[in-house]
Amino acid sequence: MMKYILSIAVAMMIATGVSAQHFELGLLAGGSVYEGDLAPSSSFISFGETKFAFGAFARYTPQRFVTIRLGVTRGTLTASDADADSDSRRERNLSFRSNITEFALIGEFNILGYEPCDGRNFTPYVYAGAAMYKYNPQTQLNGQWIDLQPLGTEGQGIDGKAKYGLTQLSIPAGFGIKYSPVEAITIGLDIGVRKTFNDYLDDVSTTYADRQALLDRDGGETLAADLADRTWEFLEIAPQTVNEAGTRRGDPSDDDWYFIGGLTLSVNFGGSCPGIGGGGKYGCPTF
Repeated sequence: MMKYILSIAVAMMIATGVSAQHFELGLLAGGSVYEGDLAPSSSFISFGETKFAFGAFARYTPQRFVTIRLGVTRGTLTASDADADSDSRRERNLSFRSNITEFALIGEFNILGYEPCDGRNFTPYVYAGAAMYKYNPQTQLNGQWIDLQPLGTEGQGIDGKAKYGLTQLSIPAGFGIKYSPVEAITIGLDIGVRKTFNDYLDDVSTTYADRQALLDRDGGETLAADLADRTWEFLEIAPQTVNEAGTRRGDPSDDDWYFIGGLTLSVNFGGSCPGIGGGGKYGCPTF
């Protein structure tokens, strides 16, 4: 991952050696979607779980085929076994939500070239980059939302098993289109996937922990044990072991993913536009 980030940084530094064209400040509004162990189906993305996402970004275009974007995006990821397409998944009865905040550095390749203040006002683009994100999986019990990571529901804290971190790295990649109806404004559509190196966006990855071991670890407190195996709730019986310790709870061979997409709106400055550092002949904003 570090080599990947360094490669992006070097490419961006090379790109900025070309004389600047323009700079943008903008907003994104759209949706976020999760894909992982609790997704209703493993065969397609569960767009029915799309939640609102929004963000802000700065874009710098050193030459018309290359754009560098720095942005922050906030979204929500959710899923529930109650919506699963198999009886065994519904019986597992796990669910989660997590607010996620992403800070990303991205390189865009403008396929047709893009310089809205010089007549090149439309292009599709592809992108890739590096991101850091913060998340916090929760589940609901008796009407209350409960943070899952501190509970160690898969036996974290037993026999030296460490808890997963709530700040992780990902690789964002995707495509979009952008169009400048007037030189001052760029509108667009941006759709992207995030490859994570983490299987705990949903607090589900490996196997069921031993209920008695969780109780012993927590001094008899039952919350983690009750949330680790919730099949008892589906069966409408008292909290107890239903799935034996060591049986499959999730799939550690496949990390979780998330998707962010939406409409973008930005204001163009500088370069060949009149404005900050500008002096062109078109109608970009002046200050």
